[in-house]
Amino acid sequence: MHYKLIITEIQLFHVFDDKRGYNVLFVTNNDCVYGLGSNGGGSLGFGHNLPVRSQQLIPKLCDKNIQQFITGVDFVLAITDNKMVFGWGVNDHGQLARPPCSDQCVPEVIEFFINKSIHEICCGYYHSLALTSDGRVYAWGQNMFGQIGCTDVDHGSVYVPKELDFSENCQINSVYCSLYSSFAITTDGQVFSWGRNHWYNLEHNDHNVLTPRIIPGYRNKCSNYLLEMFETIRQLANDQNKTRSCSALNDYNRLFEELGKLGSGSFGTVYKVRKLNDEQHYAIKIIKLKSKLNVGEHDEFYAELNHLVTVRSEYVVKYIDSWFEGNLYYLQMELCSVKKLNVFLRESGQPMNCVEYYISCEIFRELLQCVQYLHELSPQIIHQDLKPDNILVSMCGSQSNGHYFKLCDFGLAAIHNRNAYELTGGKHSAGVGTVGFQAPEVSRGLPYNHLSDVFSLSKIDISDVDPDCPGVYSSNEVLNKSWYNLVEVLAAMYSTPGWTSRPECSHQNWKF
Repeated sequence: MHYKLIITEIQLFHVFDDKRGYNVLFVTNNDCVYGLGSNGGGSLGFGHNLPVRSQQLIPKLCDKNIQQFITGVDFVLAITDNKMVFGWGVNDHGQLARPPCSDQCVPEVIEFFINKSIHEICCGYYHSLALTSDGRVYAWGQNMFGQIGCTDVDHGSVYVPKELDFSENCQINSVYCSLYSSFAITTDGQVFSWGRNHWYNLEHNDHNVLTPRIIPGYRNKCSNYLLEMFETIRQLANDQNKTRSCSALNDYNRLFEELGKLGSGSFGTVYKVRKLNDEQHYAIKIIKLKSKLNVGEHDEFYAELNHLVTVRSEYVVKYIDSWFEGNLYYLQMELCSVKKLNVFLRESGQPMNCVEYYISCEIFRELLQCVQYLHELSPQIIHQDLKPDNILVSMCGSQSNGHYFKLCDFGLAAIHNRNAYELTGGKHSAGVGTVGFQAPEVSRGLPYNHLSDVFSLSKIDISDVDPDCPGVYSSNEVLNKSWYNLVEVLAAMYSTPGWTSRPECSHQNWKF
């Protein structure tokens, strides 16, 4: 078939990002489709993933009467005038409604939607929703945060579109995908939301909402506003596609200046960065992901994020944002100063003076408060890796109730449900934590609870106190007496094998 090479009029124009840069797709009045750009993952549909520096014809998309292009982070969907849906690009999470595999560079019809009369499609980063003309909603793609909306599917990816169930026989009028969450509006003005809810953006209390749930109080009074808002966002995304895709792709390189490496924590490396638009400094942990996580690895990987979101407090390093870029995961946090608990620059074994002892006790008191906060949550959180490297100093302590020390690195933390603990005989993972700070019951694979954190805290060297070798500390009688009290406190925290007798961090009768 011969195609005209002279473009007389552009009927549809679409700009979007992929992992490598910018792309353009456009349809002319003679139903020819052209593309140019970075073509990452084969997102232009040429059958390869090489950059295309000038407009070229895309034969597989010509004469299809395409009405709309919809794009996620690295994949493209298209709807034709007879309601056929085409898909191409990256398919590692089943974004193209085919079994997960490498790049699908050639546009193919998504057979599942043949004869389903698709009325509307929207895309998040790695998942999509489709609305049929009779009000049915289908979802497919990545499901790490429950954004697919079904509890009977894998938390990794869903490649066979799942029809969603909405309560009260609601008729859906419109659907919308955010980054890792989803929305649906009914004909009578109710709003459903589900997926990632780490900033409570879905107006529910759960961190991940796994099935569509009605947002209370939205019936009628603001449904028109929401419909108009979603339609405006959708039009911006379809016309320019800079509202959604551009904002997250390459965010790290575009929005931050890397100032240096701070260290390594669970699963990743932490860098000090400066955000270019506000000149503020932050810490960002960069985690390199495997091509595919199994269920156990998925749960372990997201533990740190979920714990950070849960424990928003002046006692814990503040979580700010997180996002994906290709196979990298970025976790943005507040920047704290260099980890250094030994602030007096004394030789080991050299006694402190009274002022230094007082400061050491204040530091110790703040650490007890930090751990106490975790243990008083419901359910409790056991940090499981307390050590000097995971204690940071806030750079604005005077602005946060005078509290300077904060806990970080929750990659090994565990939820401690007391009822489940009793039923299972107190079993948590054995051998968790860092040798030298690990409670004996943990290293031996015995039952344990939150008091293992108390042991770890007693091993953090703040004041050169060895509870096993008290001796005579100082010629200052007052200091010596106080020091003996501190030795007794640490010995109680250090107690083993009778670990159940260790004091709580909230103990009111600390003598030091």
